[in-house]
Amino acid sequence: MLRTLRITAVIALVMGVLTGCAGLNSISKVESALSEAGYRTTSAGQKVDNGHYTLELTVDSPDKRATAMKQQEIVQIIWTQYPTRIDTLELTVDSQTRVIQRSEIEQRIGPRDPELDGGVGFLSTLMFVVGGLLLLCVIALVLIVWLVRRRRAHPVAPGHPQPPA
Repeated sequence: MLRTLRITAVIALVMGVLTGCAGLNSISKVESALSEAGYRTTSAGQKVDNGHYTLELTVDSPDKRATAMKQQEIVQIIWTQYPTRIDTLELTVDSQTRVIQRSEIEQRIGPRDPELDGGVGFLSTLMFVVGGLLLLCVIALVLIVWLVRRRRAHPVAPGHPQPPA
């Protein structure tokens, strides 16, 4: 039983790491493209809420002066490089934040490559769910083992019959 518990714990850990790495890989691709264009990404993250994908990105330009042209260039890089669906982009360039909806980006830049929308998001979400379920199983197994051992550890009071083994 202890061996099964260890194997389950290792599988849950690997799933968690793979899920995290999948998300980091998609963000690192955009960070590399932005870096090549002269920008520095200071924070990045993605939220998924009921199937609505929001990408949050904070970028600094070399001269620390946000302009509409810089924002447009950054949005274009994200739109053409980020391999996961984007419904809302929360973009902060040099401390100026804009929330841009997918429809607005499509109007300004054009339709997005459909292959980018189906990228890492589904696999990452699936791995996260499976990893979460495995983690719950590990917690349940640990709790069961603890309860069984605790029950065996309590001595029987004098005068009471021994429970069957």
